[in-house]
Formats: sequence, C-alpha cells, structure tokens
Amino acid sequence: GGDPNAGFSVRIRGASGYDANTQPLYVVDGIPNADPTMISPDDIESYNVLKDAASTAIYGSQGSNGVIIITTKKGSDAQKGKSSDGTYSNVDFTSQFAVEQIAHKVKMLSASDMRNYAATLLAAAKVKHPNYTMDSVFRDGGASTDWQNEIYRLGFSTSNDLSVSGGSKHGTYLGSVGQSNWDGIMKGTSKNRTTAHVNITHKALNDHLTITGNMMGAIEKNKYQNYSGWGQDDIIYQALSRNPTDPVYNANGSYYKSSRVFNYENPISIIDQETNNRDDKKFLGGLKFDLEIIKGLTGSVNLGYTREDQTHNYFRPANLYQSADAGFGSKQYDLNVNKVMEITGNYVKTFGKSHNLNVLGGYSWQNEAYSGFFAKGGDAQSPYAGPDNLATLNNVVWGDISSWRGESTRIGFFARAQYNYASKYYISGSLRRDGSSRFGTNHKWGWFPTAAIGWSLEKEKFMRSVKWLNQLKIRASYGVSGNDKIGEYHSLTLWVPDGRTINPETGQNVITYSAAWNPNPDLKWEQTSEINIGLDYSVLNERISGSLEVYSKKTTDLLGQYSVPVPPNLAQTTYANS
Repeated sequence: GGDPNAGFSVRIRGASGYDANTQPLYVVDGIPNADPTMISPDDIESYNVLKDAASTAIYGSQGSNGVIIITTKKGSDAQKGKSSDGTYSNVDFTSQFAVEQIAHKVKMLSASDMRNYAATLLAAAKVKHPNYTMDSVFRDGGASTDWQNEIYRLGFSTSNDLSVSGGSKHGTYLGSVGQSNWDGIMKGTSKNRTTAHVNITHKALNDHLTITGNMMGAIEKNKYQNYSGWGQDDIIYQALSRNPTDPVYNANGSYYKSSRVFNYENPISIIDQETNNRDDKKFLGGLKFDLEIIKGLTGSVNLGYTREDQTHNYFRPANLYQSADAGFGSKQYDLNVNKVMEITGNYVKTFGKSHNLNVLGGYSWQNEAYSGFFAKGGDAQSPYAGPDNLATLNNVVWGDISSWRGESTRIGFFARAQYNYASKYYISGSLRRDGSSRFGTNHKWGWFPTAAIGWSLEKEKFMRSVKWLNQLKIRASYGVSGNDKIGEYHSLTLWVPDGRTINPETGQNVITYSAAWNPNPDLKWEQTSEINIGLDYSVLNERISGSLEVYSKKTTDLLGQYSVPVPPNLAQTTYANS
C-alpha cells in the first residue's frame, strides 16, 4: 500500500490456530526464530518453505505453522580469482533505485466544484431571502487546495550492498554491509535500514572438525503517520474531510486552522509537527561445531543468540489541534532475547550399493525472554488520560508509567530415521517429545510423531521409454505437530493493579489488585494432525517442474481465552483448550 513501515504476514496452508500465533518459523543459517528483515536480499543464497507436518517435524512445536529456511551466502572455493597458493577473494557491489506513486486518488469536489455548488445554493436561497450573500450559505477559505496532493508525494527507495568474500583450503569468509532508504508516498513516512553480515568457516583436525561462525545486525529508524482511522491525527481521513477552499498556510506562514466541523484538523500541520518514531536494533549470532567422530557419524553443537531492542517515541506539541490541547508525549522500550542450544548426532551409511540410511537424534533447548516499559504524560483533558493517573511532575498535568517482563523455556528430544533403496523407494519416521513452560503443571510435555513414504517412478524400468520425463515422484506423509504460541503465564493466576483505595487500618493510599485471568493447570498443547499426498514432476530436461499437493489438516485442543462467570471464578477469563 505504499507505506514503507507496513509489516508483513505469512500464512502457510492457512491459519491453524484461534488465539495462538499462526506465523511460520523463520530459520536463518540454522538459528530458529530469526527476524528475516535483518537480512539484505543480496545476502540470501537460497530459501526453502516446509509445509507438511512430516517435513517440519524436526523443528518441533515451532514448526507447527510451517517453516521458512533461509540460507545466507558464504565464501566458496568456486569463487573467481583463485590464486596459485589456493587463496581467493571476490568483491560484489549492487545498487538499486525505485520510484512509486499513487495509482488512483479518491474523487472529491475541487474548490471550483465547491464554489459552483455554493452558487446554486445561494441562487435558491435568494428566492426567499434576496439580501443573502455568499457568506450566508458558504464560508469560502479563499484557496484552491487538492488535499490529496498535499499529503502524497513520489515515493523513492534506494538500496546499496557491498560484499567481500574469500578463503583458502582451510576455510572461507564473507562480510557484507547494506544501506537501504525508503521514503513513503505519504509525507512523513520513511524507513532507513543498515544491515551487516559476517560468516566465517574454518576446518581443523585434518578436516574432521568444521567451525562456523555467523553474525548479523540491523539498525532501523522509522517515521510513522496514522492513517487508518478517523481521529484528529489520521492523515487520510483529515485530507478527505478537508474543505478544498481552505489553504494550508496563513499569509504569515503559520498553519491555517478552522473549526468547520468536529475533529477538523490540518493534516499537513499534523505531519510536520507530530513526532512518531521508532529506533530498532537487531542482532543474531551463531556458532556451530561439526565433528566427524567416525566415518559417517557427525556430532554437532549449534548455539544461537538473537536480540532486539526497540524504542518508540511519540510527541504532540501543545496547541497542535484546533481544539484546546496541552499536548501529549509517550515513550516505550521493548527488549526481546532468544537463546538456542541444539546438540545432534547424525549417522549416514550406505549398505551395499542401494541401501541408504540416515539417522538423526538430538536435544534442543530454547529460552525466550522479554521486558519493557511505557511512560506517558499530557494534558488532563487529553483523550489518553485515564483514571489511573499516578504522577504530577513539573508542568505535566498527569502521567502514567508501567513495565513488564516475561520468560519461557522450551525443551525437546527428537529422533528421525530416513531410508531409501536405490534412491527409488523412500520411507522415514520421526518422534519428538517437547516440553514448554507455558502450559499447566499437568500437561507441559507432548509427543509428536510423523511418518512418510515416497516412490520415484521415473527410475522404474517401465518408465525408461518416456524420454521427456525427468522426474515423477509420488509421496505421502502423516504427522502431528504442537503449538504453544499463546504467551507466558496463562496457566497461572496473574494479579494486576486495578485502582487505589484507603487502607482503613493505616489510612494510607494503597493500590488494589485483581486477577486478570484464572489458573488452569490443565492447559496443554494445541495439536494439528496433517495428512499430505504429493506429486513432484519435471519434464523436458527439467525446463518445466513443479509439484501438486493434496492435504487435510485438523487442529484440536485450540488454545484460546474464554469468558467464565464470577463467582465462582476469580476472573472473567480463563485460558483453556477447546
């Protein structure tokens, strides 16, 4: 829609939950729960979308809504510029520029249309009131303003990326930096992002040990405008409501104000004087060790750390609105930290010439923590003011401060076996046992099995005469996945402040508390079972390829919040399964 700050939403095979989060899991270079917006598109080597339960099972409950695997570029011994001593290096630079504009504006009366219409009103009124003038039927602002032209502009975006890569027989390296800027088609909206990426691999112990280090970072600055509602600072609403005969500025250069109707504001004044910004910093770090213990058996330890710090600042100066207003300001800070540790063992063996076996087993641990605060202050008449005003500081008539923090832990044990005969017949199965601190005492753990089979028909003797067919594979799978994305502490009682009162014994002014929701020790995993039948094909020397999928998903024990009577309950809400 032209807003550089608009978020994005991805759904893989539809939403599977009710109140639980239904976004897919993003895995960047083996680190789950990564934010894909911290990656420059030029740093992406490949991506893969896992849809059915059997293919996402290895990621456990996090993959219940599908998985998007992103692999970033690394140094490679296939790079150009390889020297006689085995080292090589490469430098790449890309630059992009784009322009966008409004395709269609809302058709509104122009200033001339408005004046012509007012003239017809005046002519009709003069039949009964000969002394009427134009001011009797219409207040002309004296200008000719296209308010949509005033709030919109050409949107410009630029992107520049520089990468340096190289290596030798002992390892590779890649470093990149990118700078992108977006100026939205609505004035006052913009986004500025700087990204950096470093990837290093090193081989040791006669190439039996591979160490991979990966770091990514992004700094983003956003400028917002409200436009989706009908409030005083909603730009599109104000532009469409604004009389085209009203000017943008007074003769002295100040913003023109008028009180024609309720909630009638100058949108350019709002854009220029209101502050609505965000500063965001993201970091991802990963370290992986792969050790070949014996031939075919590799042990791996994968460590990951992601962090996001973001600060929102809002300020509206006094007297910005036509109505009396002493202004308003707020600040919010959010911190999200995710830690991951995975330990796996992978055994790959070929028996004879046709029997291929791949067995994987492992343990995963993940901790998610968040914290933040919100502070606001403004005029007592402000619509943001509420009954819980807690402070009167200097010239601030009222203020309010709140903070929060939370933490959850997820543990998983998993095993998977894959077998194929001559790359023609395939069979695989996996089993996970996942535990989540988000659930009740009685149901923190769940079992999640999968099974899959496949048949590559193009390798059969009776298909060899079909020369134009390169691949024709039939496959089927069944799996069960769990979902715990409902937030923290919903199986416990949460006490929140709900007002102030006088303690009759001490006479002190104290804060009172009430339950936000009821405890539920039986809160458990939301489960989605899925049957999938697929066909993969490629023809004409793989010039045309694709897949057909038929699937059926059924979600049970839906996580959600439900209304309950008080009494006998403490609160009106209980988080439960249905």
